[in-house]
Amino acid sequence: MKKLLCAALVGASLTGARAQTVAESTWGPVIDGRLQGMLVLDMEDDADPAALARDHGVRLEFVSAHSRRDKLMIARVEESQLLDTLAALNKDDRVTAVSPNYVYEAASEPGPTTTLNNTQKFPDDPLYKIQWNLQMVNVEGGWKHNAGQNVRVAMVDTGLAYWNAEGHHRLEDLENLKVLEGYDFVREHAEARDEQGQGTHMAGTIAQSTNNGKGAAGIAYEAQIMPFKVLDRQGRGSMADVAAAIRLAGDRKAQVLVLGLGGPKSSEVLHEAVKHARSQGAVIIAATGVKGNEEIPYPAAYPEVLAVSAVDYKGKLTDYSSRGPKIDLAAPGGKNRQTDYSGIVQNTIRQGDARHSGYYQWSGTSMAAAHVAGVASLVVSTGVQGPEAVEKILKETARSKGAKGKKQGYGAGIVDAGRAVAKAQEVAAYQQLRRHLPVGLFLALLAGLSLRRRNACS
Repeated sequence: MKKLLCAALVGASLTGARAQTVAESTWGPVIDGRLQGMLVLDMEDDADPAALARDHGVRLEFVSAHSRRDKLMIARVEESQLLDTLAALNKDDRVTAVSPNYVYEAASEPGPTTTLNNTQKFPDDPLYKIQWNLQMVNVEGGWKHNAGQNVRVAMVDTGLAYWNAEGHHRLEDLENLKVLEGYDFVREHAEARDEQGQGTHMAGTIAQSTNNGKGAAGIAYEAQIMPFKVLDRQGRGSMADVAAAIRLAGDRKAQVLVLGLGGPKSSEVLHEAVKHARSQGAVIIAATGVKGNEEIPYPAAYPEVLAVSAVDYKGKLTDYSSRGPKIDLAAPGGKNRQTDYSGIVQNTIRQGDARHSGYYQWSGTSMAAAHVAGVASLVVSTGVQGPEAVEKILKETARSKGAKGKKQGYGAGIVDAGRAVAKAQEVAAYQQLRRHLPVGLFLALLAGLSLRRRNACS
């Protein structure tokens, strides 16, 4: 259950104990994609929540236990007063941003299980031979240089199927997965336990235990996963929790942040969270939905986020994928068919049932976003610093389909791990020189290299 932290009625103190709980079922009706009678506000750091609650006649609560520092709060109001309260809060100098609390949803669909058993050299994962998706992104080209060592990847989604040592174990193909401290914003719990399946599937594509003789392989299998649960068993969650998780990921210095979810409405609260995480150094990647149109959901639609469309095993945009010129990159999303292996195979729980697991073929732009997150992790692991540099590398090295492809929805093209990592090594070396050499010597060295290149071409 989700705990309400220090519920603040008019004139009440915000230092009291946790007095009540709110289950997912008490969200109430959804009206035009938002939760009834609920606003989300991002307050100025020095603002007094109790005074704000008193002045506007609202009940305030922190979004989560981690939202005190950022003053990210929920205001509960009478539905009939929601628009007037929204307008009043929007004019209050103590409020950085305020918006309705929209409902966000997972951007994928589960498919059939896979039980194929093959053997090969490296990697020796039996299912690697049918992971057409990893071959499409040229993962072996990336593996020649690194496997995502020590990169912190925040996953804001349905959580991760991992358990503590009290008689429980991880899924078999997560045995070597490096897991960092996360958080469950749905139930206010330290462990972000997956109840739906999508998050675990995405984590597998990013960093599944690889070359362990079991199951499937992952792209950046030495990366570290920081799981944040914001979607429930039905794959639904609130924008407030999404924003809180993005902020916390930034505070914990995630270098890559991926979201397999989205909502149709923009929110300045969510946008501020995205900008905060990016300012802390996170490359932010998001799914673009499964409606098959040009309406890019949020947060993918923000300029600070890489919006990812999905292609099938032939490299063509899937029917369900978002499309159009606002897409930044394309990656394998898969199409579920009962007769072949055209989905994305990973070890995860059965949809909505954590008691059972297997190797399932899922499809969606969530799966595509996970591929970009994996390749981004390889790039970061080379030593490239700054989200702008990483994003530029991913776009410049993608397998472009030209101006027509950009217009259709492939963005810069299909992400390519081998080309991206090769380019990243050059950029990392350049950045290192720039950091350590005096400015004059650095400029002289660049001039010399430029002259040598011109002479070599003449």
